Amino acid sequence: MSRADAVLHLGNAESVRAGNVQGVFVRTIKPNVVIRRNGSAELLDVSFLTALSGGAAILLAEERKWEFSGTIATIENEEAFWRHHMVLPEIDLAIYVRGKMSNRLLQWLASAPMANCQITHWGDYDPIGVLEYVRLQRSCIGRVRLHVPDGLEDLVARFGKRRLVQSDKQTQALSSLRRVAGNEIVAQLVEMFERQGKGVEQEILLALTRPV
Repeated sequence: MSRADAVLHLGNAESVRAGNVQGVFVRTIKPNVVIRRNGSAELLDVSFLTALSGGAAILLAEERKWEFSGTIATIENEEAFWRHHMVLPEIDLAIYVRGKMSNRLLQWLASAPMANCQITHWGDYDPIGVLEYVRLQRSCIGRVRLHVPDGLEDLVARFGKRRLVQSDKQTQALSSLRRVAGNEIVAQLVEMFERQGKGVEQEILLALTRPV
């Protein structure tokens, strides 16, 4: 059901958790990056649109699907997305996931037309952010890595916030991460969160790469 139908029939758009369509922002700093519409010769020139306006948007819907081949970054927060080139200049296509990734976005990234994409997840360094990496990794098996900068624990110790580990939702996420088996990086980050009692927001990497 769409949110419009939810208002018509139920009197409340929020009674539908996710509507039947979703818009997604994408951008690139590389030349000749295009997204192809499935079953069509139509192309979205992301390079041109990024140079013109900063980025582009696509609509994910049952009747409108897209394919891409290259490296992708899924990025949690807005400023990190718009300035992704400061931290991940090697990435072909950046995707703004706006916090928790929707199931529709995960299904698109896991779909056959996207099977040639290698994915880097860059989110906040807190239990919820790491749990999003785990969700993505489970959907796109063998194609996902987490961006972890050198010296992350020092950044957490210096710039971290306790609420990013100790709030109720973060505590629940940390409990879920403890049950993740066979993932060395997740285990290391769980140990770091427990040792430091803090997490740090991804924007710290932007601040530290800002030109002097």
